Amino acid sequence: MLKFILGIGFIALMIAFAFTMDKRHEGKGNGIQGWLLLFVANRFLDPFFLLLLFIIEYQWQPFKALMALVFLVMSAISVYNGWCLVKEREWSVVKRTQILLWVNTCMLIGYNITAHGFDARVISSAGGGILSALIWSSYFSKSQRVRNTYNALASGEKP
Repeated sequence: MLKFILGIGFIALMIAFAFTMDKRHEGKGNGIQGWLLLFVANRFLDPFFLLLLFIIEYQWQPFKALMALVFLVMSAISVYNGWCLVKEREWSVVKRTQILLWVNTCMLIGYNITAHGFDARVISSAGGGILSALIWSSYFSKSQRVRNTYNALASGEKP
């Protein structure tokens, strides 16, 4: 089962990589490359990691329906976010990405607290999720590549 999930994840990564090879943005510091490519690929791979987590934790959880709903919504948000980052070139996509990143982080923390209570694992997981969201939010706010790719100055919105 693990090999199947990893295989599907690899195929999703290759599809995401193929979609990001956009020839319109060939200039230096433009396009979905580098750290931005890593984030976009992660958006498409998130459902597979969430599925793996769901399979591992499913047999132990009393909140199975809640768990399935949270993971389904988080997966849908991740794929939608990745698709928008690949297809759109407006600054509003960056703002939406930051919001959806925090929504997913809060959903995962809320689920962990509901399912496991306040234990060391939940606290460390929450800390890691918050740190990750802070780092990626800062990257999207400060990165020149993100500004060039998503036309921050052309759209008239303040980055």
